[in-house]
Amino acid sequence: MRPLPVTRIILLCALTLAVFSCGGSKSSDKTATAVTAQSILGSTATRFSEVSSFHFKLSIDGSVPLDAAKTLALHGAEGDLSRPNSAQAKADVGFLGATISIKFVSIGGDQFITNPITGAWETAPAGLGYDPAVLYDNNKGIVRVLSALQNPKIAGTESINGEDCYHIAATVARDDIQPIAAGAVASSTPAIDLWITKSHSDLAKLTLHDAGASGKNSTTWTLEISQQNKPVTIERPNV
Repeated sequence: MRPLPVTRIILLCALTLAVFSCGGSKSSDKTATAVTAQSILGSTATRFSEVSSFHFKLSIDGSVPLDAAKTLALHGAEGDLSRPNSAQAKADVGFLGATISIKFVSIGGDQFITNPITGAWETAPAGLGYDPAVLYDNNKGIVRVLSALQNPKIAGTESINGEDCYHIAATVARDDIQPIAAGAVASSTPAIDLWITKSHSDLAKLTLHDAGASGKNSTTWTLEISQQNKPVTIERPNV
């Protein structure tokens, strides 16, 4: 066999390297795009634990009692949360057949609301079932819910407030969702949908579908989260 000229040897080596380089690139791309519902939820839990504050809007299609006597019913709320356990919100509440707005502040477990008649600040009743600050509690809040979801699946991708998001569909046990739902969930395993931004793994939206006991009195909760890490000042009211 005649020895190969040096130039041909160099050319063959270059072609071999090119083939293997292309193959390696395709393998890396495939690995990078192997996104699963579990990996998305894990990244979201980590991200949520790092977020210092956010704005939220809660809408409720149904009725959620706030007190044992069921004189107050939560219809929706909008406000801000700040770590470790502070929240302020304006809530739409059903009271004696009418819908009124009540302001709410929670700081370190101390809760205050405005009187539905006079508008003056007062200490919240002991049995008040609404405290948005629980969302930050790792044992009761969003992080717990993210880790407790059953059979999560990627349902698609959608845009929420201009952000490309993964849509995750799952179910969740009632005991795992009750703390952030004022203890009002009736069905044993309600359906839950989450929209998570592709850019930062932020939870942008959560919808909980409570079919109610025996399929009666269904309630849909929709929680929208935005303005992550925007500075928030929450002050204790004078009572």
